[in-house]
Amino acid sequence: MKKKVKIVLITLLCLLVVGGIVFASISVINQTNKDKKKQEKIEKEIIDNFDKFKEAVEGFNVEWSTYNSIIKSDINKNTVYQYDGWILSLDTYTESLDKVEEASKVYKKNCINKYYANTGVKNKCEAFMIAYEQAVNTYVEDIEDFNKKIEEINESDKKELKTYELKYKKVDINNDKEYSIVPIEK
Repeated sequence: MKKKVKIVLITLLCLLVVGGIVFASISVINQTNKDKKKQEKIEKEIIDNFDKFKEAVEGFNVEWSTYNSIIKSDINKNTVYQYDGWILSLDTYTESLDKVEEASKVYKKNCINKYYANTGVKNKCEAFMIAYEQAVNTYVEDIEDFNKKIEEINESDKKELKTYELKYKKVDINNDKEYSIVPIEK
């Protein structure tokens, strides 16, 4: 009888251990499937939102080009009568960067310091980091340059023109220790 009880107890113990292993395995598989679905959702979001981000960057580039080719070279004490126009142009320029900022939310959340095996997702994240950094840093440099020119005009001509409020700070989003800007073609 003791032998039968031992066999029954050992059998029950084995069943409990096997049952625990099966339960743990099922839990791991379920969690892995949840993680995989979450990862796929993130990757889809990155891919699906790229056109919106690209469109915002293209809009920024148009405003930057306008500022760079028309206004930037025209800011001096002899053209100060155009100050209100410069401010309107800077407002439009700022709005274009605001759109880039808005379109960047998905990428800031999901691309910075993250690795993706999917080449398409990886490329979109890399493109985001380059374009975003260049847009923000170019904008900041342009506003700083504008404000410096306004301060020089104020000093030399005893004017009281207001500098433009700088809404953004330079970024090094890809941690390469450089503040990339939009390259100027000569």
